[in-house]
Amino acid sequence: MSNSFDFIAPYYQFLSKAMYGSAIIEAQKKAIVHLPENGNLVIIGGGDGTLLPYLYKKKPSLEILYIESSGKMIELAQHNQKKGQNIKFRLTDDFSLDGFQTDAIFAPFVLDMFRNSEITEVINTINSQCKKRPKWFVVDFDHNKVLYGTWYNKLRTTLSIYFFRITTGYQPKKLPLIFEAIRLHYRKSLKTIDIESKMFSCVSF
Repeated sequence: MSNSFDFIAPYYQFLSKAMYGSAIIEAQKKAIVHLPENGNLVIIGGGDGTLLPYLYKKKPSLEILYIESSGKMIELAQHNQKKGQNIKFRLTDDFSLDGFQTDAIFAPFVLDMFRNSEITEVINTINSQCKKRPKWFVVDFDHNKVLYGTWYNKLRTTLSIYFFRITTGYQPKKLPLIFEAIRLHYRKSLKTIDIESKMFSCVSF
């Protein structure tokens, strides 16, 4: 699926804003505030890098490994990065850190691309490459918030799923239980971060 998002990459922000307004961007901004001030950070599924200027504004000292499976997304992210921002871009769909040792992982709206059974596998794949388990920060769609939320949120989430299934090869037919999987395996270290959203949640563990 390395090139599955290449086709929609130039239009991704337009489509996102058309469907969700600024909600997705604002959720990520509120999560970024809780990232560490210094050290190494891995961003998985960072997309077109729209938030890189904001990340640099809030956390200018971070050394970043930016992992993305779409070459077109990486091209856009490189354009969006700020001068002086310390970023290494890595095009891969197997989450290989290539020896990069990190203190934290930021996963913004990427785990929703996987089936329930694959979520902890992705987390474990990355953790297994680190000498010390990094702290994770996950912000994404919350299945329960959408399920028990307004009909409008249910509708636009359903439309989004079918759109990505058609255009990118996205596999799940409904939102995966991301936060349930995380709670099951990382309950002792789990902390909820309030991002004031009726559709998304954010946790660290």
